[in-house]
Amino acid sequence: TGTAICGVSLLSNFDSTPGNRVVVSLCEPFRNRICSFNLSMVDSAMDSVYDSCVVADPDPAVSTSAVWVSDPAVSCAAFEATSNCTGFSTPPALSPPGISGTIHVDLENTVDRITSTLALTVDDSTLLYVGYTDRMDTSIHFVGRYHITSASTNLRLGDLTVVNGPTTSAVRHLQWVEGMEYIYVATEEEVFRIPLEQCSTFEDCDSCAGDSNPLCGWCTVESKCSRSSECTNSSQPMRWVQETAECIASVADPATFVLDNPQNITVTVTPGLPPQLDGESYECYFETAGGESFFTDAVEIANSTQYMCDLTQTTIPSFQGASLVTDFSFRSTAIGIPFATEEGAVTVYDCPEASSCSECLQTQNACGWCIFNKLCSGTSDPCLNSNETFFSPGDGETFVDVCPLLEPGLFTGEYVQPVAIERNLTLITSNLPEPIMGFSYGCM
Repeated sequence: TGTAICGVSLLSNFDSTPGNRVVVSLCEPFRNRICSFNLSMVDSAMDSVYDSCVVADPDPAVSTSAVWVSDPAVSCAAFEATSNCTGFSTPPALSPPGISGTIHVDLENTVDRITSTLALTVDDSTLLYVGYTDRMDTSIHFVGRYHITSASTNLRLGDLTVVNGPTTSAVRHLQWVEGMEYIYVATEEEVFRIPLEQCSTFEDCDSCAGDSNPLCGWCTVESKCSRSSECTNSSQPMRWVQETAECIASVADPATFVLDNPQNITVTVTPGLPPQLDGESYECYFETAGGESFFTDAVEIANSTQYMCDLTQTTIPSFQGASLVTDFSFRSTAIGIPFATEEGAVTVYDCPEASSCSECLQTQNACGWCIFNKLCSGTSDPCLNSNETFFSPGDGETFVDVCPLLEPGLFTGEYVQPVAIERNLTLITSNLPEPIMGFSYGCM
């Protein structure tokens, strides 16, 4: 057929189906394919060929155990594979029915030649490693990695440039022993190893679950990318995920907590937290940029998708100024590691600490300004005649639209008053309300 077999590998439990398959690399110039055949079918067919061409010696004088080949030109029990992935192109007289294999990787017109093949099953995933030489530059050699996802489809994981040198440095052998964390690569000049996975290099769920390596997944409640065997209770729903759609996102409403006007915070979770296990509960966990933290129980209010955080049940650390920005996370009482973190998600406000109207009103509408008391507050209660003197921005407004201001003078921008000369001085103001009943404004 003109097709050479340039690599053979035995694979157990292919595609989670019990039984063995033989993985064969077929090579001819610019047409390289990797196929697999059911090993029991190959064995049966080879036995059939052998039985057809090996017979007992017809001479009665010869021991009945002696055998001879009916046609010395025939290679008994030989297995050949064609480029279209069928087996047993033996002489027609002896050929059993052809065995159809499955094409897993077709490298036609993309590589010069396959030089080695290794198939293996790790964590119930079938991986295929292929050594090959670049078609355009035969001094460059690669190890291609594939995830065989079913009997007829595959997902390319990417190539590793492992050798860049003379053609004699091609990848000649790939070796793995069950339980090892590395693939050993041999060229004619050196032996080195490449890791099966590098899960720990991914720092967030999206990059981890979005990676094509089937050995990696995001361990939700431990907030890490790992093998399933390294994740506690990974077999439980949503504990170890490999799809970005399963990555958790949360939104806090309100995104503020006002010390002098406390309200519960409702956190909406998409797609939801993992179902709690026996003896486990979740906490709302807050952490400041300085590393201080506080937490309270996360009370489930809507089937794993909404939780209530009551910050009146915890002690918030003291802070300087009127605001404290915190990262929000959930935490499992069984694991103790913050997860599903949203940076800067909740800001705590201590309104009375704001010393000016402008500072007070730059608080996401959490605080308001009592104009006559010159006081920032979370409620209007401390204000004189609170219905008329408690200021907070409306939609689209800023403190410039609300805070009382003394505008610049008309001519020089300054207000000028000669010494020892009586003269009326007109002051231009903005956002100054009418005096409340019984009071008037004075110049000081």
